[in-house]
Amino acid sequence: MKTFCCSHMEYQINEDKTLIDYLEDTRTYSFYTPNSECGTRLKMSHCPWCGVNLPKSLETEWEHVLIDDYQIDNPIENENLIPTEFKTDEWWKKRGL
Repeated sequence: MKTFCCSHMEYQINEDKTLIDYLEDTRTYSFYTPNSECGTRLKMSHCPWCGVNLPKSLETEWEHVLIDDYQIDNPIENENLIPTEFKTDEWWKKRGL
């Protein structure tokens, strides 16, 4: 189970599920604003409650590993080709990121 920086962050992600998203596959924290037609995610670099620096998002690394190591051009559009480990935090934990 993921441990978050403070109880407020943990509550927002695990219980409330309205303001904050955490994507474990890319280790990305974001505010979710559902007021637009498609919804908008604004990446976060600090916890809004305790102020701690959040870990760096691995979106770029995720894409580069899939392209360079697995030869999956444009992984976002070829989701069916992405290995299972890249749909969770397994891939970046295995690589010590």
